Amino acid sequence: VLVVDDEPMNVELLKAILQPLQFNVQTAANGAEALASLARDPADIVLLDVMMPLIIGYEVCRRIRADRKLKGVPIILITALHETSERIMGIDAGCDEFVTKPFDKNEVVARIRTLLRLNFYRSQIDEKDKFESILNRMNEGLIVCGPNLGIRRANQKACDLLGSEDTSPEWLARLARDFRVGYYGDLRGHLPA
Repeated sequence: VLVVDDEPMNVELLKAILQPLQFNVQTAANGAEALASLARDPADIVLLDVMMPLIIGYEVCRRIRADRKLKGVPIILITALHETSERIMGIDAGCDEFVTKPFDKNEVVARIRTLLRLNFYRSQIDEKDKFESILNRMNEGLIVCGPNLGIRRANQKACDLLGSEDTSPEWLARLARDFRVGYYGDLRGHLPA
């Protein structure tokens, strides 16, 4: 967790809340320090004060979102501002959540855990999409089977070789039955012309 606040008391309070819960807490006293810290060692989440010297929190948020390597890092703006227009500015800058000062420690922890969990799920979906893309760009037909040799997935080339886009259990079951154990022949002899 990167805590960014120019008020040392706020930083120490957040450290006192988060460190006993086994969060690794890094700190920055202003936006420039935060951006430099993130460039060296990207954080899993950023707790960002809005009103800071040098670079205000909204601009730090915009710069994080503009950075290809950091754009997915969750950002919680911590603010004493209560105006709707201020929150809209935060949303426009790309923040994920708000916590209003003075904050409740349970709320801060709950928001952090929720965003970290959502970010984990998002990263899993991204990895799945990358995997799917790699599978479908392969020049070889690939069929993925489960532990009982039931077919779970066939890439585009496998569907092309089998002559069917239909990946329903019917054609997959036939393929599983025909090639269940140790088939060493040439699949072309069994595929439609």
